[in-house]
Amino acid sequence: MDGDIVNYGREIGSVFRYNRNAMVVERATSITSPCDGCVFMDGNGCNAMTIVGYCKSLLREDGENVVFKNINDYGEVY
Repeated sequence: MDGDIVNYGREIGSVFRYNRNAMVVERATSITSPCDGCVFMDGNGCNAMTIVGYCKSLLREDGENVVFKNINDYGEVY
């Protein structure tokens, strides 16, 4: 393997289905709290990596922190 980076992340802007919901990958907007707004953050921490792929910049090929958002929260229909 080349270095420690593994391309298991979804591309920014990509749309996918998870549990009957349309989800979108967005660039994280907070530097100090990169997980703010991610649907996979809950009281027990983050479960995104085991569910939909890497979100941390150090593990992503593009070097970006990302969050996963429910498109339905924006009122869009898919």
